[in-house]
Amino acid sequence: QLGDRIMVVGDQEDVKRVANIFGNTPARLDIPNLMPIFLGIALGVVVGTLPIAIPGLSQPFKLGLVLALLIIGWVAYSIHAKVEANRKANPTTTEVDLSDLMNFNLDNDESAK
Repeated sequence: QLGDRIMVVGDQEDVKRVANIFGNTPARLDIPNLMPIFLGIALGVVVGTLPIAIPGLSQPFKLGLVLALLIIGWVAYSIHAKVEANRKANPTTTEVDLSDLMNFNLDNDESAK
């Protein structure tokens, strides 16, 4: 059994409001979304094999597969966190400020800002 379960007792309208806040979709845990995983791996492989010319080095520098996958994962998580934070702050809008996506801060502590 994946995920946590919350049992809510109350009036039907109150239970529906809690379900809207926390969600009521156990099927999302049963069927993983593999497309982002495959795209991340493919993008990491491409980035890891690209040669990067650095002045002063005689040969181009390559990140390698492991480092490239870590960087791609970090960037993807940062983008996902910004989109989710925007979605929770503005549930009726789907716009994302692209300048916010370029701020790759993994610190989730909002009080630090």
